[in-house]
Amino acid sequence: MNRLVLALALSLALGPASADLDLSVLSRAAAPASGSAPRGGPPELAAATAGDADAQFRLATRYDAGAGVRQDRAEAARWYRRAAEQGHPDAQVNLGLMYSEGDGVPLDEAEAARWFRRAADAGSPLGLYSLGLLYYQGRGVSRDLPRARDLYERAARLGHPNAMNNLGIMYGLGEGVPKDDARAYIWFALATDFGDTNAERNRDLTAEALSPQQLAAARDQVEQIRATITR
Repeated sequence: MNRLVLALALSLALGPASADLDLSVLSRAAAPASGSAPRGGPPELAAATAGDADAQFRLATRYDAGAGVRQDRAEAARWYRRAAEQGHPDAQVNLGLMYSEGDGVPLDEAEAARWFRRAADAGSPLGLYSLGLLYYQGRGVSRDLPRARDLYERAARLGHPNAMNNLGIMYGLGEGVPKDDARAYIWFALATDFGDTNAERNRDLTAEALSPQQLAAARDQVEQIRATITR
């Protein structure tokens, strides 16, 4: 079980060399606004200036991606911050990602962790997953594998496929939890069903370590857990 694939957020470095891990890029929390901005400026600008957090977030995504405006990551960060300070979870995640990369803001992993934590506390699956990655890596926080596992599982039970895959990795390698191939299979199978492109390979590798009886029981568990997942 030394070829499992770990899904990582933007530019987070790979962890300890306990497996041959590939890098899977995680995009921002939501797709940017599309289309050209009218001559008077982005359509979100008036509402954003008036303090509407959703408009601030949409405006930030425009500047982040250069959608209808000149791309300006610093301006994107400014609007993400205004929305994030009002409790907008997607803005909190995207601002945290910018701090984790030093993109539009100074590189500051502790600040990234702070914003991911705020999103996680609001129940954001992406916030939970991103904070879990920092605890897994020990970036901006002290490395804490049990805490990473807990955050991954909370995100996984909210339907986050990369969190499911990474939870499977931890069970498959015995990182922060006792090694458990059946539990690893369960999370890899769920991650595959929910769209993680690395998880199918991990599921199939893990299945080879299970007896037919163990595999049948694990597949039953997949169906039971799937029925409890909320998105």
